[in-house]
Amino acid sequence: MRMHSFALALAAVVVAVPAAAAEEQPPRIAVHYNDLDLTSEAGQKRLDVRLERAAREVCGMNETAIGSHLRPAHSAECYREARRNLDREFAELVSRKSAVGG
Repeated sequence: MRMHSFALALAAVVVAVPAAAAEEQPPRIAVHYNDLDLTSEAGQKRLDVRLERAAREVCGMNETAIGSHLRPAHSAECYREARRNLDREFAELVSRKSAVGG
């Protein structure tokens, strides 16, 4: 079975929300890459841009609190955790694609 998208489920989001809301599933965004050649630098850069956008959206990094230009602390923590996880998955995926030639 070939995986053609990352599903972002961020536990950091659940930790940061009140207990009543924590029972809900963390937000997910599918990041498709089956149209990209991950053996090329251009394809890898394009996927990284998609992952960046998805992590920012899931963690609310593009939103600001009313009356402030600062993002909530839980958004920044969520984003850092998301990027750590995505960077690890990205490296594993690119390594596998490079090893099998696409």
